[in-house]
Amino acid sequence: CMNGAVHDESSSSSSTCVDCSDGCPIEHAPYRAGLECNQVFWIASFRLLIDYNAEIRERYDEFVALLLQDIAYFLDTNIDSISIWQIKPEGAKSIVFFRYLFDTDDENVAQSIGGDVMLLARDEVSDDTSTAARGFVMSKIDDSYEFGFCIPAYEECDPDSQIDFNLILLICFLASFGCLTIGFIVYRVLTRKRREREYEEQIAEQKRVLQELENEEHNWTRIGMRDVSRKRAKKVAEDKQDFADMQRDKQQKTAILSEAFSMNEQEDWVQHIAVADEELVFEHEKDVHNDSGLEEALEMQQTNDPNTQQQQDKQAGYEEY
Repeated sequence: CMNGAVHDESSSSSSTCVDCSDGCPIEHAPYRAGLECNQVFWIASFRLLIDYNAEIRERYDEFVALLLQDIAYFLDTNIDSISIWQIKPEGAKSIVFFRYLFDTDDENVAQSIGGDVMLLARDEVSDDTSTAARGFVMSKIDDSYEFGFCIPAYEECDPDSQIDFNLILLICFLASFGCLTIGFIVYRVLTRKRREREYEEQIAEQKRVLQELENEEHNWTRIGMRDVSRKRAKKVAEDKQDFADMQRDKQQKTAILSEAFSMNEQEDWVQHIAVADEELVFEHEKDVHNDSGLEEALEMQQTNDPNTQQQQDKQAGYEEY
């Protein structure tokens, strides 16, 4: 026997070991359980529609015994391969965490076996007509809660110690933003006097540049211009105004003449169209007169023609007959 376990004298088989004295199961690496603490175990969880404080707390041992039988029946194994790890209340419900022990001390062998077992158990729990819901206690299983499992050798399985990555991300974001804000405030406070000094230097430089420009303005030489008296300046301004008025009058007269010329052209065009219409009417009347004269001449010719007269008489005789 390993890890301080002794042989069970009352058992018919002398190979049975009991009473492991080294704190089995081991809840830290290498995470082993069993009679000799030499079995790899995984932790699985599901939720029951049972109030922990009202129905489990006072009869915990009796409840655990019934629950172990239901889980062993559900996973098609013996009770020795199952042990309850934790039962946590969640409002009017309870979450059960239990250990599933493998008959091996090799992590790789446990993974090759446990993957199929846990996936099958997940499918069974989600089906309320499966064997997962046929036990005395398991009949209260919550099929809306996903069956989960955890490998303690590779991840944290205790829900009280599990890491919420979203919370960590939020904390990191707030911490970084707070550090930047505090650093900016500290920088502004420490560099206040230097910034005031730089601002004063900039103002002094601008004042110096403006002073130099003002001094250079008096030394400028004007080309093509000369100083005149106020009277002469006033006369120049009046002449410029008179010239502008003259140009404006000239533009107005030009516009009026252009408009009058356009009106005259329009009247001439109307008269031209009227004359053309009269000529067309005259030609039409002339054509009509010529056509009527031609018809009269033809009638006279037919009347004077004896052949035509004979034909008419003959036609009249036929009609009379």
